[in-house]
Amino acid sequence: MTLSVEIEHQQGGFSLDARFVCGAGVTALFGRSGSGKTTLVNAIAGLLRPRKGRIVFDGETLLDSASGTHVRAGRRRFGGLPMRHQWCDHAGRNQSANP
Repeated sequence: MTLSVEIEHQQGGFSLDARFVCGAGVTALFGRSGSGKTTLVNAIAGLLRPRKGRIVFDGETLLDSASGTHVRAGRRRFGGLPMRHQWCDHAGRNQSANP
């Protein structure tokens, strides 16, 4: 399985430009507050439609702004789990993200 993401999105004064490819397995996003993690996950899950981009999962195009393709969120196989410090209050953030 492969996930290929190339998106550009602006929201207020915030600008997100993300390009990456992930293989099979678990993928984790980390970064400072306000860096675009939730925006990126929402775009991949179909909850947010980026201004420009392309998202392909396992050969299926989920988003292609050039052609107008946009697969609805309910038809995608993605979800996100927000990190909550209280889930692992006995561990530091790095240990919580890398059990």
